[in-house]
Amino acid sequence: MYLINRLSYSGSFKNVHPMEKFFFAMGALTLSLVTDNPVLMACMLFMMSFIIISAAGIKTADYIKLIFIPFVFILSGVLTIIIEINSQPAGYLWQREFAGVNFYVSEQSALSGGILFLRSFTSVSCLYFFILTTPITDVEYILKKMRLPALFREMFMMVYRFIFVTAEMAGMILISQRSRSGYSSFKNRLNSAGLLISSVFVKSYFFSSASYNAMLSRGCDGGIDVIESGYRYSVVNIFLIILFNLCFVILILRFG
Repeated sequence: MYLINRLSYSGSFKNVHPMEKFFFAMGALTLSLVTDNPVLMACMLFMMSFIIISAAGIKTADYIKLIFIPFVFILSGVLTIIIEINSQPAGYLWQREFAGVNFYVSEQSALSGGILFLRSFTSVSCLYFFILTTPITDVEYILKKMRLPALFREMFMMVYRFIFVTAEMAGMILISQRSRSGYSSFKNRLNSAGLLISSVFVKSYFFSSASYNAMLSRGCDGGIDVIESGYRYSVVNIFLIILFNLCFVILILRFG
């Protein structure tokens, strides 16, 4: 979370209009979900990764570190589709028997799993483009332009804020416990983990109460107002977004 937040505020696209980044990412995501051609999916994945690293200024090491997290979940889900169980498989690309059960990979399951993996991974890269280039205040700006209720937007901002507050509190308490050998044995680990959870809950409750009182003392009327930056639409960016999506639409209509 800290890395994503830092990159969104320091990338090359931080001053680009949020709606341009939103429609570009959502357009690419929609095209990735529509096509069944693995070559087009791979091209979209390469293009989005190239834009994130080269144009947006995200370091390759940071991008790989972030993309590895969903990669593990996607791979674990795809393996359950690729590997099938049958007592007498008719045709297979790979087969192993374990405890009297035949585990095998058929051509159809490998193809389905490969397409699912590419589609999921490409969709993640599209979302990462939006996440890594758009600060949280700009996300609130987009939600406001989409006419979402103020209550929803305020809850979104508060939850996002308290994720960092809770993580910071947990980190400080964890350092304090480790400095006192709180995790030296299994029994101490269980005891320290319980104290950590309860302490974070209590501290978060008091912090939220103090934050609310501080807002009231400064004349808050119940809403959370965010200062909007003076963004301007770029004709060049809009043209490139339309051209990018139009090219992929033509390729999808031609090759599926």
